[in-house]
Amino acid sequence: MRVFLLNLVIKSAIVLAFCFSLSSLIYRLGWDHFNSYEVPEIVERKNSFNDLIHEKEVNTVFVGSSRIFRHVNPILFDSLTGLKSYNLGYAGLFPFRSYDFIQQLELTDNIQHIFIELAPLALLGKNFNSEPFIHSIDFDRYKMAVSFAGSGAYTTAEEFKYYSGYTLLFLYKYSGAGISKYVNQEFFTLVDLRMNNDDDNTYNQGFLSLDDDLSLKGHDYNDLLQRKTDFYDRPEYWLNMYHQAFEDVESKPLTLEKDTFTAYIKGVVDDLQKRGVNVHFIISPRQIKSDLYYLKNQKSWLSDNSIFDFSDVRKYEGLFNTSTSFDRVHLNELGANQFTYLLAKEFNSINASR
Repeated sequence: MRVFLLNLVIKSAIVLAFCFSLSSLIYRLGWDHFNSYEVPEIVERKNSFNDLIHEKEVNTVFVGSSRIFRHVNPILFDSLTGLKSYNLGYAGLFPFRSYDFIQQLELTDNIQHIFIELAPLALLGKNFNSEPFIHSIDFDRYKMAVSFAGSGAYTTAEEFKYYSGYTLLFLYKYSGAGISKYVNQEFFTLVDLRMNNDDDNTYNQGFLSLDDDLSLKGHDYNDLLQRKTDFYDRPEYWLNMYHQAFEDVESKPLTLEKDTFTAYIKGVVDDLQKRGVNVHFIISPRQIKSDLYYLKNQKSWLSDNSIFDFSDVRKYEGLFNTSTSFDRVHLNELGANQFTYLLAKEFNSINASR
């Protein structure tokens, strides 16, 4: 029995090593399957922007998750700054995916400013085997995720979720389980049969407030309504959570060592700046405590760039009350316009001082 188990372990290790080697070789061939792996709505936004930028004089772009997509109104921002901007945020577009998205944009010489949401890595949960995350990970990025999770900002339970999620993603991709999707896209898929579920929405320079989205009664109507209802069942509970998180971080600051994930972001920033693009970061309001600890440190690590930090519940009290809320994380249209106004005001102030 021992001999049988030993042989089984050895043969399994050989098969696994072969799968890892073959997968690594195939992934290193440099095929770019962004359009096939990323969700259709994000691909469509990227493609539309790349077509638009050659026709209109867009000089400013916003990139990030729904906290950018739903909160930055380019029409209002432009009226206050004199810029010509476009909102390229979208739900779930967190690092590493947000930075891959930036690499896919055809940023012409007209682009003067890019505003990037400064956000922690996404928790993967049950989505560890989804195509966008498979596309976003490699050996180096897995090490960055481990460095990020072990930064000291997160609780033991949160660390475990990061370690387990990114380890499962890494193993899924390189053990051969995910390679079939990659090979299929390269050799067999002639037509993208996935659905773009955003075709019922009309954007204003890429922006759509949650209030307007809800009023359209599109495919996401029930989800939006449920999120809004859940918040307004007990708004004080959720808002107090953000107030308490801020107070805890302010009263007990935590100094962390710079991680490789932030070094990676700095590399992306340097490349953009070499192309003449001014890079600005945005820290969105309504952060949980662990993320806020991390983002406060990341803000200091990236201090060479302008960082617009809206996590201060005292300074930006209007972004943390019921009247500006849509759900527990997002602002409604009133809140989005207030957020945009504050961002434009602070941007103008920084530019005036230069």
